[in-house]
Amino acid sequence: MLATIAALASHLGQVMASLPEEEWPNFQVLKTTTMGLAMNAADELALAPEVEGGGQLTLGLAKGDLAVLRDEMDEAMRIAGDARH
Repeated sequence: MLATIAALASHLGQVMASLPEEEWPNFQVLKTTTMGLAMNAADELALAPEVEGGGQLTLGLAKGDLAVLRDEMDEAMRIAGDARH
């Protein structure tokens, strides 16, 4: 089932890229309950959040994406700590 969700999310991303931002629909957010890292036998890393309802969504990470993820998380922490948000 998660493979189907991932395929649909990929397709949605392609469709969204073709739409002007003002035509984007409102999105439903998946709320995480826990977060972890996973590694397969080939030493490839994955982010492994569990979502409400008990499902887990494992996201494989390219090594080049790790620094981007760190920067995005630093920005999220900065925004979360800002009293205006």
